[in-house]
Amino acid sequence: MENLNILVAKLEDEIKNGKKTMFSNKIIVDEMKCAELLSAIQLALPTAIKESQYVIQDKDKIISEAKQRANLIIEEAQKKANYLIDQSSVLKQADMEAQDIIGKAKQCNAMYEKEMQNRLDEMLKTTENNVKEIMSVVRDARECLRESVNNTDKKQPRKY
Repeated sequence: MENLNILVAKLEDEIKNGKKTMFSNKIIVDEMKCAELLSAIQLALPTAIKESQYVIQDKDKIISEAKQRANLIIEEAQKKANYLIDQSSVLKQADMEAQDIIGKAKQCNAMYEKEMQNRLDEMLKTTENNVKEIMSVVRDARECLRESVNNTDKKQPRKY
């Protein structure tokens, strides 16, 4: 069965190509051909109507399916967005904790550094005091030595 639009176009062509009669607006067409085209149109018309009804029914079904798909896509997008937001929150929390740990580590480092400087200062002070004490002992020993040398020089006569 031919498409309804094609059959109507053929009927229009038959009418347009018909011969005009003199002194009137009437045309002469091939009655048999026009009758065949009209019969074919009548047969195709119920099929076209049924197809239209199917298209209308399918349209509703297609729209319904499209809405369902759109809702699923929106739902998935929302889930993904929530997941990314959660991940972002986790990352922000981890970053905050890391910054806190770094801050505490810097404080501990500064405290340990100060403590080590104090210990080193104490050790140097102790070393300085020990060195002063040793220097005092050395001075005393030298003084004793000088006195001893001077005393021995005085006790022994000098030989010339």
